Amino acid sequence: MKPIIRETTLADAVYDQLCAALMGGHFVPGDKVAARQVAKTLKVSFTPAREAVARLVSEGVLEALSPKTIIVPIRSPEKITEIARIRMQLEGMAAGEVARHATAVQIERLRKLNQLMEEKYREKDFAKVLVANEKFHMAVVRFADMPELERIVRTLWLQIGPSLNNLYPEISEDRSKIPWHNRLLDALANREEEEAIESIKRDIEEGTEVVNVALRSRNAGLPTEKQSKHPAGRVEIK
Repeated sequence: MKPIIRETTLADAVYDQLCAALMGGHFVPGDKVAARQVAKTLKVSFTPAREAVARLVSEGVLEALSPKTIIVPIRSPEKITEIARIRMQLEGMAAGEVARHATAVQIERLRKLNQLMEEKYREKDFAKVLVANEKFHMAVVRFADMPELERIVRTLWLQIGPSLNNLYPEISEDRSKIPWHNRLLDALANREEEEAIESIKRDIEEGTEVVNVALRSRNAGLPTEKQSKHPAGRVEIK
């Protein structure tokens, strides 16, 4: 008999849950992420929760203000713009790849995610809009079938996900600002590579503008990444 080798550890499972929560906007910038609270929420022991949080700190996704104080960083507009510029290039590359070989099943999956996003807009359920938006973008990247590209983009989404909370409700007040998912879907269906690339780039660019305007308005007087104080936060994992 041989020892059973688990493909994933509890720490990996906690890490994956935290990543999903960060990418889906369940945390906002400035939130505290306490390992004990994470353990309680996910009903695991303290050690795997501590390991998962430490891993995210080492990756630059979370910030350690002190050994006992871990927060979701408050990204500056300059940092958000930098991440967006990188996303535009990488997600644009992915969209171009998908336009060349997307299957009908993949396009239908993207349409359903976009329909869900539109439905949640109408219901003003912005938390679920954020989740659907992240799933839409990551599905495009996944369908490009470029694992290294997907890994890099996922890291960028981990950093930017909490800041996307600043998209809502502002962006919902003018739906004309975000036609780009539908244009992307049409481009994919018609095998229009350049149009697909442009659509995803414009979607990221315009969303970033809204985030930065909201950030400057809401966070006047709040600390940025270069400052050490932070507001009271919360832990929310769904």
